Amino acid sequence: METCIYGKRRFLITVIVVAIAYFAMDMLFHHVVLGSLYQENLSLWRAMPEMMAKRGVAYVGYILFAFFFVCIFSKGFEKEKCCKTQGVKYGLLIGFFYWGATLLISYPFFPWPDKLYAAWFGVGMVECVVLGLIAGMCVDNKEAAQCKH
Repeated sequence: METCIYGKRRFLITVIVVAIAYFAMDMLFHHVVLGSLYQENLSLWRAMPEMMAKRGVAYVGYILFAFFFVCIFSKGFEKEKCCKTQGVKYGLLIGFFYWGATLLISYPFFPWPDKLYAAWFGVGMVECVVLGLIAGMCVDNKEAAQCKH
């Protein structure tokens, strides 16, 4: 695990901040913005009590995603370039990698409405760019200046 642009403490804090931000954006986008679209397609989802019983798995997923998101960002960081710009570019790359590829691979096999695919792609891209910006903003400039990569 490469933490040199953050330092160990800041790395852990960045992972926590990214996980919380991802969770908060998911709640906003999926419950508020896309809630009516999900209501139109209730037959595609688990029943709410079953979802609530299994939500702990999702919490672990947010933490794992944040850990790897921050870890990969720190590996490819270029100390001569702007932290925030690198974060946004990284978010775009991860968004296309994660959401673009996943949704394209899923499209032939899952009968979800096209509106859902489009909404998930848009939401996913926004989330990844925001998370990349957060990861970039959390870089410790003093630590980054001392990095040997």
